[in-house]
Amino acid sequence: MRPTPPSWVDAQEYAVFEGDPVYQEENWAKVLQARADAEAGGSIPDDDALSIGSSAGAYYEKGLIFLRCAANGNDRKAYYEGRLAFQFIPDEDLDSEEKALVDLWFWRAMVLEQYYREPTKQQGQKLGKKLKEWNMTLEEFLDTPLMDVVTADERAMLAQAVESYYSRVELRIDNVKVQPDDVELFIENGRTMAPIRLVGEYLGADVSWDAELNAARLVRAGTEILLPIGKKMAYVNGTAVPLDAETYIKDGRTIVPVRYVAEFFGQTVEWNAELRSVMIEEDKSVAKGSNLEQWALPMGAMIPAVAYTAPTHFGRSRGAVALMGYETVPVAQSARKTLSESWGIQDRASLISTIMVMTENGHNTEFLRLANSGKADAYTEAVFKKWGERGILCWDLFRMSNLAQFGYEAGYVTYAEALALIEPAAKRLQETFSSWESAYENYLDGYGWWSGTGYVGQNVWNTERGQLFLLMMDRDDLAPIFDDALFARGVKGIPGLTAEQIRTSA
Repeated sequence: MRPTPPSWVDAQEYAVFEGDPVYQEENWAKVLQARADAEAGGSIPDDDALSIGSSAGAYYEKGLIFLRCAANGNDRKAYYEGRLAFQFIPDEDLDSEEKALVDLWFWRAMVLEQYYREPTKQQGQKLGKKLKEWNMTLEEFLDTPLMDVVTADERAMLAQAVESYYSRVELRIDNVKVQPDDVELFIENGRTMAPIRLVGEYLGADVSWDAELNAARLVRAGTEILLPIGKKMAYVNGTAVPLDAETYIKDGRTIVPVRYVAEFFGQTVEWNAELRSVMIEEDKSVAKGSNLEQWALPMGAMIPAVAYTAPTHFGRSRGAVALMGYETVPVAQSARKTLSESWGIQDRASLISTIMVMTENGHNTEFLRLANSGKADAYTEAVFKKWGERGILCWDLFRMSNLAQFGYEAGYVTYAEALALIEPAAKRLQETFSSWESAYENYLDGYGWWSGTGYVGQNVWNTERGQLFLLMMDRDDLAPIFDDALFARGVKGIPGLTAEQIRTSA
């Protein structure tokens, strides 16, 4: 005989777990007795009365009985026990239909236990997402006798919270969702509006207020944007640009049209209707014809590898957050902290200067001076004997790629500028080496010399960083990055932009 649902559960919303031990005669008799007691107004049965095992079917039947008992006395603790029963059912043991029904009752238990009493926008959005997955309306979700305890006012509050999911707007930068819980985006007259700091700080802009001009100011990579309050106007590096949406203040926050701010900083902006997301990406067409990013990724691969990150993205995704102390912060803030504490770089000018100087006169200059002085230590002599006048060149050149990428993340330079600043280092590398393996061996010797961890006769491939490089080389997804053919193809710069031009204009 096929098991039948209890009277308070619609047959279409009842799951049967084929072959489950709960349907064995002794266990099923206990289920039927507990159902009858629950229908008669009883409270949660004791453990002996429902000692029917811990299978998926057993937990499912317990959960339904607990919810009915809870509704008898509007017992929040019993709702909690019901939620736990559905939560204990392992997903891997279920087919898709069973999983959907377990999920449905789990969420009903969640609502009965907590959500409908104190619905928040975030909680409502989570339920809204589930309703979309189930292709179910809120009315259908609430259409069960167990939900009769939910009052009209509570249903209205829950409906309002769920509706916020369908009207939500997300911001994604480099395809990473950027949405702190206390910040909302919204559409107004066809334009997505957002607090200026949300957009500015994740793109690496300095955000400030100009009281005299009654305007918000953003500065990123040498571009200044002024957005006067109450006007459909922006000033980009002093040039007036008309807008079709005005900047204004709401709840103490300066609200700006997202598209304009992003595009003024050289970004592409698209609307993803399925995700209801504004998608901001770097406009990489400015580097069309250049292969400098292909050079930058392998040159700067070691620092991401040390942090257990694959070097597949130029600069970390700017929409992501980084751990700093006990809090998470935008990647831009983390990059600025790294540049300041490790390099003494505080701004755009010092970044550009450091890269330009160290590309030509970094630690390698010091190494060669010592190696040719007649006063070199044994390790310096051994490294010099191995590499000659190439010294520890790659130790300097590779870090210039890291600096340029950090500077891009921090908002000190644009994407095109970051690549152009790497060009001199990439050219020296291409002219001096012919493979990534030999270049990284030179880098590792340089790291050993600089850090003091090297010693004569050491096999650099057995060091921690040496092993990281070998692991990267073994990964299929990284094989295109470490392509030795790049050395034969040469370095192709950014059309119309050089490192020297950037230095002169800084």
